[in-house]
Amino acid sequence: MKKQFYRVKQLADQKVGRAEKTEILSVDLQNVEKTVDKIKTACQSASKRISASMQGSGSDFERRLRKLNQTGLANSMLESSNQLGDMSLLGMVLSQTGEAQLSIARSLCEFEMSVEKNVMIPMTTILENDIPNIYQAKKKLSKAALEMDTCKSRYLAALKTFQGASKDPWGAQSKADALKEELENETAKFEACQDGFTTEALTFVAREAEFAEWMIKFIEAQQEYHKSASMILQDVLPLLKTQVESSSLRSVFGCPLEEHLKVQRRSIAFVLEECLTYLHEEALQEQGLFRMAGSSGKIRKLKAAFDAGMVDLTEFDCDVHAITGVLKQYLRELPEPLMTFALYDDWIQAASIQDSGARLQAYWGLVDKLPKANKDNLRYLICFLGKLADYSEVNKMTASNIAIVIAPNIIYSEQDTSDAINLHHTGVQSSIVEALIQHHSWFFP
Repeated sequence: MKKQFYRVKQLADQKVGRAEKTEILSVDLQNVEKTVDKIKTACQSASKRISASMQGSGSDFERRLRKLNQTGLANSMLESSNQLGDMSLLGMVLSQTGEAQLSIARSLCEFEMSVEKNVMIPMTTILENDIPNIYQAKKKLSKAALEMDTCKSRYLAALKTFQGASKDPWGAQSKADALKEELENETAKFEACQDGFTTEALTFVAREAEFAEWMIKFIEAQQEYHKSASMILQDVLPLLKTQVESSSLRSVFGCPLEEHLKVQRRSIAFVLEECLTYLHEEALQEQGLFRMAGSSGKIRKLKAAFDAGMVDLTEFDCDVHAITGVLKQYLRELPEPLMTFALYDDWIQAASIQDSGARLQAYWGLVDKLPKANKDNLRYLICFLGKLADYSEVNKMTASNIAIVIAPNIIYSEQDTSDAINLHHTGVQSSIVEALIQHHSWFFP
């Protein structure tokens, strides 16, 4: 109790400046202590943020894998794929995408467990053990300094008493000698604690390069994860693109002609062949065919049916004009017209030739220049239109009438749009198509 009293009194005297206080740390050691605090703060911050960025925890790989968001995403995709079935394009794509996500999830789980082992656990160790040990050594040093200062104050007081003692000088000297010996012991303890703290602090600071290595390991693990994920995506992406690009389950309206023919493994466009086959069998004598407008609602329905690959033209028996309407729309929505942008100026120039024989010969040369896909489909269309014109006395659709409604859909310049047709060339375009219809057996023997 008496020793505790002396320590409390010493603290009070030091606070008011009545007693000397030993500086327990040199300026250099104070800087070392600040470095320790900064490293502690940095490790706490990094540990907190890295921990927050990780989705799982624990050493059981499979259990940890199941908790990842990517695993949930993968399982959801695979479940949807099973529901859609193998015949579904989306189902096949979801299946491969789900497998890729599952592989990425495994890579992520490996990354997180690597970071936990090589970064988080060592970092936690210094935060929970090494740094507390340094603070404990500092606490012991502070206590030893107080004990030493207390003993020193008592020794100086006893020495002063001895020097001024007139009564019992031997007793005063004996007390002073005892306190001197105690002071020497406390000083030795203080120095030992100071050495201990210095060793702990300097050893810790000397490990800064080791601490920095943890960040390198973190980046290396991160790099390996992203590299693995990138390779997985690089492997699956071409497969997905090939599946989608080669699938026949895709929109036909607005699709480039050659791409459509390649995907569907056919030489004549699906819409063109289906519509013209039906019209040839059922509507050659229909009055105003291609000129009269069909129901807009039925045209939209038929267009959607073609895009979905679920067409039944018998549903439109009562409205063959809807069939011709959707055919004209298909031709107009091709990214490039059947008679091509590249040859447009040549067609217009050929139409200006005065001699009819030379003009037809120029047309023949341009037909021959068309890409095979365009030429085959133009032949299919023009030959049908020629057959249609043969029934003009009944259907009122002469080659001229047919050309007027068909030409804007198969020959126009790259500058023209569906809303801004070159009116100056409209008559010329019609005359070109009319010539093709009238002489279809010569152009397309």
